[in-house]
Amino acid sequence: NQLALGTLRLEGTANAVTPAQAAELKLYWLALLALAANSTTAAEETAALQTQIVETLTPAQLEAINALALTNVDLSEFYIEQGVVMNTPEPGVTPQGGKNSGLSQEQREATRAANEASGTPVGNGGSANGSERRDMLLNTLLDLLIQRTAE
Repeated sequence: NQLALGTLRLEGTANAVTPAQAAELKLYWLALLALAANSTTAAEETAALQTQIVETLTPAQLEAINALALTNVDLSEFYIEQGVVMNTPEPGVTPQGGKNSGLSQEQREATRAANEASGTPVGNGGSANGSERRDMLLNTLLDLLIQRTAE
């Protein structure tokens, strides 16, 4: 995740990936996405692809990604920017269902409409699970790499 988000964050800087790097990275990230979808993938396969990704980036790019000191908070902010609803439980509280779980469908739709009217961000009706979020991150990165390859 750090490499994917870090590569996205390099965009617009002197360390952004080049078209030649993008062509190579695109293949590695596509392969990683395919491996992630396969439940029989060996950890060594994933590690080998990650190594190839690291070796494709320059030392300056890797230093820049490292200097970003990306955390799960940064990753969560990325997902929120993409419109994903992030359910963050209160510390020490066991969730008892969704925030609107006691509402009828009409009440939920009215709440959603009110939130949209007031400018409050509204997600896609649910929270994305871990694999959906990972796929969103990788697909966003792949879109960038495909665009960069065409330059």
